Amino acid sequence: MDTPAASENAYEPIAADNVAPAADAPTLEVELATVCMVDGIWQDQPDNVATFVQARLGDSTRGRGNLYILLDLSGDLEGRDELERALVQVIRDTYAESRGSVSFGLSEALRAANIYLYDNNRQMQRELRRMAGVSAVVLRGSDLYICQAGPAVVYVEADEKLARFPAESDWFTEDAPLFSPQGAASAPLGIRREFASDLAHVSVSVGDIFTLATRALTQLATTDELAIAFTERSASEISAYLEELGQDADLTALIAELVDPHAPPDEAFAFDDDTAHIESFPVPLGALVVPDETEPDLEASFDETTAEQNAFHSSPPSETETEPAFAFQAPAAPAALTSPADEYELDWDADPSETPATPSETPTDSYGTLAEAFPAPPVPAPPQQLAPPMPAARAPLAYTSSDEPPNYDEELERRRAERAAARAEQPSAPPRIVSGIVAYLAIAGGAVVGIWHRLTGDVDWDKKGKQTNRTLNLAVGALISFVMLLVRLVLPGAPASSKVMPRRATSDPVWLKALALALPVLMLVLTGARYYQTINAKQAQYETLLAQADAIVKQAEVNPDRALALAQLQDAKTVLRQAAELQNTPKAQALLYRIQDQQNELEGVILFRFLPTIAQASAGSQFARLAATDQDVFLLDRQNTIWHYVINDVSGESKPADGGAVMLKPGAEIGAQPVTRVQALTLATRSQDKALLIAVAAKNFLAYDLEARQWSAYDIEDGDKWGDLRAVESFNGNIYLLDAQNNQIFKYAATAAGYSPQAAPYFPANAQVNLSKAVDMAIDGDVWVLNDNGVIQRFRSGVSVPFTLEPLAIPLKNPTALHVRAGSDSIYLADAGNRRIVEFDKNGKFVRQFQAAAAKSDVMAQLQDLTVNELKRKIYFVNPAAAYFANLTK
Repeated sequence: MDTPAASENAYEPIAADNVAPAADAPTLEVELATVCMVDGIWQDQPDNVATFVQARLGDSTRGRGNLYILLDLSGDLEGRDELERALVQVIRDTYAESRGSVSFGLSEALRAANIYLYDNNRQMQRELRRMAGVSAVVLRGSDLYICQAGPAVVYVEADEKLARFPAESDWFTEDAPLFSPQGAASAPLGIRREFASDLAHVSVSVGDIFTLATRALTQLATTDELAIAFTERSASEISAYLEELGQDADLTALIAELVDPHAPPDEAFAFDDDTAHIESFPVPLGALVVPDETEPDLEASFDETTAEQNAFHSSPPSETETEPAFAFQAPAAPAALTSPADEYELDWDADPSETPATPSETPTDSYGTLAEAFPAPPVPAPPQQLAPPMPAARAPLAYTSSDEPPNYDEELERRRAERAAARAEQPSAPPRIVSGIVAYLAIAGGAVVGIWHRLTGDVDWDKKGKQTNRTLNLAVGALISFVMLLVRLVLPGAPASSKVMPRRATSDPVWLKALALALPVLMLVLTGARYYQTINAKQAQYETLLAQADAIVKQAEVNPDRALALAQLQDAKTVLRQAAELQNTPKAQALLYRIQDQQNELEGVILFRFLPTIAQASAGSQFARLAATDQDVFLLDRQNTIWHYVINDVSGESKPADGGAVMLKPGAEIGAQPVTRVQALTLATRSQDKALLIAVAAKNFLAYDLEARQWSAYDIEDGDKWGDLRAVESFNGNIYLLDAQNNQIFKYAATAAGYSPQAAPYFPANAQVNLSKAVDMAIDGDVWVLNDNGVIQRFRSGVSVPFTLEPLAIPLKNPTALHVRAGSDSIYLADAGNRRIVEFDKNGKFVRQFQAAAAKSDVMAQLQDLTVNELKRKIYFVNPAAAYFANLTK
């Protein structure tokens, strides 16, 4: 068999291989064979099958074992091979780079492949999306680790038993549709971001076989049929069987046989083409077990050897007889046969001048020799007609084509049946431990009775009856008296009586009094039972509705028809509401979030699932504005405090900047005056690309040099004319303030000393503008002003430019922030009322919208501000309680 030539960073599809293990693990040699049939056509190099020996996984993967992968990718053939190679590479790289246990590494590898296919599907039209079943198996020493997802199956033949993983799955149902089934079935790759794989572990040894296959194999043959077909067959023989089985189907399988690396190769027993062919006789492992002396002996030699066969072995053939057309090879002869006639196989055509070699010893083990299981009858050798010696472990039994060969398989099956019948006929006696326990209980019971009789003497049953009668009379009388007392005290019109307790009646029968006492207890028991039954019925109904809704959601997730998928999700939501009326649990809430996420994705919403928290507002404060560079985030709260945090792009974690999170708070002195009020915040870039954080105070600008890490104050002479400042923005180093009260945008030009102390109005004196509803402003050369009703006003050189946004299916509600940058064609709006961020192009056409996953939707409630770093594909936003960032997909 060929050995796969795999590179360290790539793989080659394999056909049939003999993979040598690494020096440390695994210690077993693996013979591989593959089958790949597509529409009944053999595929030489399937892209969905790969194997990586430990040495090919990388220098740092010592002890990780050999990795075997098989994929079952849905969809058209076009483009499938490229995607299969990419998924295999993702699994290989992730497993090779993982640390920890093998099972953890396999789980992380399949999780990475799921994310890769999921992201790939999101960029495709719904009808072109794919899903995949996968089996990833690692062989390390004698341990076999299995990790699976979706429509995938692994068979392991160990200890003469064939096991299937998973044992049961709805994926194996014949004619099952190619989407996530209901019931016992794991989710495939590429359907949803949340993913969990199935794990299994098996101990294997020499002679065992494991097979990775697509789900078609489960429909072509049952596990019992495959167990019969796999018995005592090599990997290549199983491959030939599966190739014949899958002639008219799409079937891919990888068969691996574990062999002893120190065993002699089969070629050592090969003969020339002109000699009779000797076939090996496989001995089942069960035949090597020490037999039970009470059962029929399977190790005895066959008594059914016919007289004709003995006669054949005791006399030479006539000259008219021809060379045998078939020779059957039996196990080795017993070591007790020491004569030349016993040690050598007859060969009537051998050269008499040749001297026979000395035969090798018959191998033995703790169970005896193989020949002790099936001894061959003695074969006398004619003088001067000795053939070359055969290995003792494969001593052949020759016969002519006219003789019927002994069928060892049938004989073994017959003796196994006899042993099973003998076991069945044996009477099943109770276990000794049960008998002992019964005896001890009987003795203890007798002792207790004896001691009781010794202490109390004979029991006076008449006296006991009278005592019981008096006790019941007192109890029933007390109950009746209590009820009558309640009647007298509660019911209106009850006759007054000087006696609080009525006279106790003693003439009623005992059974009537007992019944009166038992009825209330019985009513309580029946009421409790009814209540328990009602609770159980509601729970069962709830579980049924929940399972029904979950099944509908799974179908909608893979439905290529967008309208039909939306209708299915709405049906699932209706069923879920019915379940919530019975009880509302976290499980139902999680399913509702899942439905909402699917609806959002179908409606073109990009979901933010990874939402690291930058900072939490301190007690009593609320965030209002933010500004961000590549790694620094600045937050302004309503208590006039500015906070500074640094983000780690790799982990997504944030921490306070060096020197503490608070970088400016009221009362701090910058310049000659203390800080009393901070109205707005923005980032500005001046000469030499020097980055500054600009804070607009009461009547001056506060600038923070990000490199020098120090504040500077710039006095504004006309600051006392500022009215209602709604927004501040920087462009080309200049500062722009939007004053809603004065219906003006003030421009403060950058100078060598800082900023001009006097503002230049952006709008001419006769301009007809209305900034009373403005909430935010952005500048990219044009000035963009966002109103609280969702209208955006666009100005160029102080003159209004016509601009309208495309109507949305869900109109904007309480927009609060706007982001526009030069060099970008995007406009981002914070739509606080709908908990989303909407993207338009600069022609007003809707592009897409972003929302947090349903379980985290609160993070986008009451949005205050946002900013976007399109170069790093990050979007930052803030609500009163916290600030977050998310990855911005293309």
